[in-house]
Amino acid sequence: MIRSEENLLFEQIMSGEKSGFLYDFEIEWANHLSKFDSKFSTSHQMKTGHRLRPVLVAWGYSMGLEQKEIQFSFIMPIAISIEMIHKASIIIDDFVDEDDSRHSLPTFHVEHTSYEAILFAVQLLSYSFKLLSEHSKMYERTQTVGVLAETVFDMSQGALKELQLGQNGLSSLKELNEVIHYQTVGLIKNSLLLGFLNSDSTGANLDGNVSAIGNYLGYVFQMLNDVEPFSHAQKNAVYKGNQNYDFNKSRKNIVIGYLLGLATVSERQRLLKGAEYDFIMELYNKYKVENICLNEAQNIQKHIFEEMKNIMKENEQYSTWVASFSRFVHYVFKYCKERL
Repeated sequence: MIRSEENLLFEQIMSGEKSGFLYDFEIEWANHLSKFDSKFSTSHQMKTGHRLRPVLVAWGYSMGLEQKEIQFSFIMPIAISIEMIHKASIIIDDFVDEDDSRHSLPTFHVEHTSYEAILFAVQLLSYSFKLLSEHSKMYERTQTVGVLAETVFDMSQGALKELQLGQNGLSSLKELNEVIHYQTVGLIKNSLLLGFLNSDSTGANLDGNVSAIGNYLGYVFQMLNDVEPFSHAQKNAVYKGNQNYDFNKSRKNIVIGYLLGLATVSERQRLLKGAEYDFIMELYNKYKVENICLNEAQNIQKHIFEEMKNIMKENEQYSTWVASFSRFVHYVFKYCKERL
């Protein structure tokens, strides 16, 4: 049974009810969006989202703090900035992938135009750094802007690497993992890390543990996201507006990486020539790739709990946070698996 104080911390961060972090975040998000042209800020894609990255900022910030001491308003500018960077990356990603919808709603470049999509993405990025710069200057958190600037650079690097991969490049799990690390994992990892770096626990030498947990969460989130188009083909087609399983557009997908490693020579050759979806599904089921990825997710979850044990060894003051964050980890993994 989770003690009441551990339940309290989880509810403080995850609750959408008044006084919860997510409740306050949505108010602040709407407030900041109101400073943009309403034609774009009221877009479907700016209103939707699971808020994983802002929530991770709150989790990182709450480490080592007593519940009564937590003032999420302090890290709200960081959470807003990170979500804006995430939204900008989605707008660009949907445009590059030529997806017609997301969350079964028109993508930004379809709702508006391609030119407006790119320019609004740039505007979101600029605003996020303006917000972070003001926060860092006020509280002398000099590393904050640098960490996020490096993250955006890596995300762009990952996207460029993905465009250069081509179908032959997709055969290398090493190359795929490199792209995933740059393009997706980095922002998720640094959301947790930036929350921690802006807390009162920065002298505890836990940066490595926090970064490792963020890396694991980011990787499993992307891996199971790559599996989803093969587990729910029809749902994916409605969600994206077309049959997008990435490989058909010469984009990264870890499922294809596994298939190319497991396939026979003839199967591999057929895949690399641009196989049809039905053939890919045949191999997907034959080699039980979903089970492989779910087993990998289970191993990653164990690694996350090992890192949390290491945090506990450092100082027992983190016991409430570790217990609460363990509940959050179960929540995230359950969410990812249910999507399959």
